[in-house]
Amino acid sequence: FEITLPSLHYRISQSVSSHTQDLIFTLDHDLRLISINQVGWQMIGYPLDALIGRPLQQLVPDRTWPRIVTLLEDLRLGQSIQPFELELIRQDAELICLEVSAHVMVEHADRATIHCIARNLTERRWLEQQLITAKRLSAIGQLVAADANELNNPLMSISGYAQLLLENQTLDGQARRDIAQIDLQATRAARIVQSLLLLAHERPPERNRLALNELLQSTLALQEHQLRKDQITVILDLTPQLPDVIADAHQLQQVFFNLITNAHYAISMGGRPGTITLRTGVRDAPDGD
Repeated sequence: FEITLPSLHYRISQSVSSHTQDLIFTLDHDLRLISINQVGWQMIGYPLDALIGRPLQQLVPDRTWPRIVTLLEDLRLGQSIQPFELELIRQDAELICLEVSAHVMVEHADRATIHCIARNLTERRWLEQQLITAKRLSAIGQLVAADANELNNPLMSISGYAQLLLENQTLDGQARRDIAQIDLQATRAARIVQSLLLLAHERPPERNRLALNELLQSTLALQEHQLRKDQITVILDLTPQLPDVIADAHQLQQVFFNLITNAHYAISMGGRPGTITLRTGVRDAPDGD
């Protein structure tokens, strides 16, 4: 019997699609989706019938579409293109990052389609970003460590002079509030410097008596600006007079830092504002302690 090229290609692609974790899709000459494997439509979050016939442009962020359409046009004109990165917008508005290999398949003299195999890079890109952030924080921490006294001395001087000014009973209410704010922010800056020092230093574990609430707040201060920038609200629900614990401050701060970072990532991937709640408390041990 005779198998035409279109049906042969369909059977091969169906066989490959059912045995891969990659996203496989086909575009017609108008760059509309004419096929996509189960991994693909599940990854994008749409039902299959909502994707077939849909223009690829509707799934791509506007800022990246000009680059993508140029690459695909070059491919159709016979130019060879390297694998490229493609961002797609899921149904829940979350972005996924793909590495796409594409080629043209001529099924009839007047009909050519673009066949794409894409690998999900979203997790890898996030890990790369975390590594960059960690290196940046390490570099900042090392810089701070080199001149810690140079930073702490003026900060403590500012705080000290502010406290002296607050002893002046002739200050009016507004001036007193302004100076109190100077003292508060100088103290906060000194705490951030100390937190950076903890993150930057590599040293053998040291078990000391720690106030968890203070350690948690100083860790949060390192990420406060970025959280606010990403429209993430932080709620502190800290039990007062929390008993001290015996632990290594550096290692415990790394744990807190990673937990806040993971929560930050989970909210950011949703593409919308969110809330992180940091809560401390006391729980009785099984023996009643």
